[in-house]
Amino acid sequence: MRSRDLCGGRWGRGGANQAWLPASRSILRLAVLFPVLLLAPQLASGLTVDFEDVPGLPPTTAEEVVPGGPFGPELDLGGIALDGGIIALAISPADLAATSGSNFYVTTDFMPLADGSLLLGEISATLASAASSITLDVGNGNLFASTFTLTAYSGTAVVASDSIPLGAFASPGGFVGSLSVSGPAITGFKIASDQPDGFKLFSIDTIGIVSVPEPSLVAIIAAGALAMLRFVQACQRRS
Repeated sequence: MRSRDLCGGRWGRGGANQAWLPASRSILRLAVLFPVLLLAPQLASGLTVDFEDVPGLPPTTAEEVVPGGPFGPELDLGGIALDGGIIALAISPADLAATSGSNFYVTTDFMPLADGSLLLGEISATLASAASSITLDVGNGNLFASTFTLTAYSGTAVVASDSIPLGAFASPGGFVGSLSVSGPAITGFKIASDQPDGFKLFSIDTIGIVSVPEPSLVAIIAAGALAMLRFVQACQRRS
């Protein structure tokens, strides 16, 4: 009576039947990739922030915002903490800086909040877990062209930066654009402009964050792939 071994060969009085081994090897090679394919969604996990999940109707002016409330300036959105701006509602067709839904996160250094305080005119963020890339949309709210810069940090060290020039608010040339950075272990970022002090006004929306995979998950994938590779090599030696 013939039986199969783990490599797929038939063993019996007549020895090994090798006719089907080439196809078997291909299947085994594909099996090496199985752990990666199975866990790929978790490796590419991320977060999107669009400022739409807020209680009630957001304000349309800075004067309506009471610091410490649900619209800012300090916000903990689960996975990311923002500071330096307020969640606002787009109030006209020209407010196309809201690139997803009708809300965006706006900063200005010349419009006081409800308590009379002023923002710095730049936006900062701290991530709950390290990321490998950050993307976001930025809109110029001023009546003159400006350049905007996204800077990513790992701790206090600068990891990467990206800049974009944009036209004046509602200009046909385009006043909304996208910024993107990538690098190892991004823990926070900042968005600033070259607008002069006392005239800063811009917004961000649709923040995309791709998380760095957990070391334990990477170890599981590596161990699984290595085990399958060794199994394939052992079968090939026997053939």
